[in-house]
Amino acid sequence: MQGACVLSVGIDRMGMAFPGWRVSCRELAEARGVDADKVLLGLGVESFAVPMPWQDAVTLAADALDDLVAQGTDLGALGRIVVATESALDGSKPIAAWLHGMFGLDGECEAFDVKFACVGGNYALFDTLRFVASTGLPAVVVATDIALYGRDGSAECTQGAGAVALLVTREPGFLAIEPECVTTCTRDEDDFFRPFGRLTAVVRGRRSVDCYLSALSAVDRYRQRFCPEGLLHGGLDRIVFHAPYPGLPRKALARLLAREAVDESTGARLCEGVEWSVLPCRRIGNVYTASVFLALAGLAAGMRQGAGGGEPGVRGTSGVGAGGGEEVFPPVSSSCTAMGTEGRGAAAEGAQRVAGTRVGVYTYGSGSGSRFFVGEMRDAGAAVEHLAARLAVLPALPLLSIAAMEAAFYERRVPAGVEPGPGWAVACEDETGYRRYVRRG
Repeated sequence: MQGACVLSVGIDRMGMAFPGWRVSCRELAEARGVDADKVLLGLGVESFAVPMPWQDAVTLAADALDDLVAQGTDLGALGRIVVATESALDGSKPIAAWLHGMFGLDGECEAFDVKFACVGGNYALFDTLRFVASTGLPAVVVATDIALYGRDGSAECTQGAGAVALLVTREPGFLAIEPECVTTCTRDEDDFFRPFGRLTAVVRGRRSVDCYLSALSAVDRYRQRFCPEGLLHGGLDRIVFHAPYPGLPRKALARLLAREAVDESTGARLCEGVEWSVLPCRRIGNVYTASVFLALAGLAAGMRQGAGGGEPGVRGTSGVGAGGGEEVFPPVSSSCTAMGTEGRGAAAEGAQRVAGTRVGVYTYGSGSGSRFFVGEMRDAGAAVEHLAARLAVLPALPLLSIAAMEAAFYERRVPAGVEPGPGWAVACEDETGYRRYVRRG
């Protein structure tokens, strides 16, 4: 399919972190006097994660790194740590430098940030793929963000927060990627931006959707350059999209299906994969740079379960605020390293469903840029089990009242009854505005 593309580097495993609280989009819509069905069925969102005042893009990134360490990652061996974010704290110091110090990384380990809206994570990943291919050193890419739009706006239900940490290596265990086989569409747009001094973004929603869909030309370029015989029919098995909200990847897939004729079974398979991939977004909202990687995690977890294991959550009113509905991610009662015989068998079967799957990955960043590439999933039983276990807890995260959400998210006050749990936290902010951090628990 990819001609000269050689799959020798990629993502070995993924860590992730979310705030421990969320808010129901149904309750929020009703409180704002908005038709809840337009939110749950139109946008496709059910809830979004709400960070507390002691959490920021640095603490979320650090928690995601801790999740990598819990999987056996040796951060002392890293040759690079790079952070993609739209939520930077400082005009000079990168978040990567904070992480470098918080985890005591080697002085020769490179550390820097990348910025280009939501597509920044893709740029950080591909630059790091080339670094790993040339040096042989493992590296970490972190995507961390807090999407904040404020109360009463049309985008309020598409807020969110979280982080992912990607271990990038040669001979990866999760997703192999050819670093030179990627296509791009870049334009100067004003669809979404946040000038210095503003806490909330300026969102031109309809324009941004048009830009997102127009930038699918990056997919057309990939087809022409690397897969002229056909991309959707034979060129790939699944496709995931950056998801500001679940409804947009569905629009994007419909646009691509209209451009390339496929049979009914192929179309159904691609639709199924998109439904799996948007489940993290439905639960925790928009996480900007991390969203497309969470979509990959959602796809892998859904494929692990398999088509016979449950419905991919296509009902926009299932789950939060709608009286139940089946979940794609079943509870994982034991750890990946201590599974019983039955668990190991299920994990092996799930890994077989994942291994060899060719996945197209589309990312859009406002301002604007898009990127598209195709990766191949590996036989990563433990890595996929870990992702499934992490995503399984999302529907169980406690729900805040609207007043508590507003206090935490908009006013930066700790709501009554909310206490910090284990993880990284802002320890203090001095008179100059400089922040220091501490690990709790």
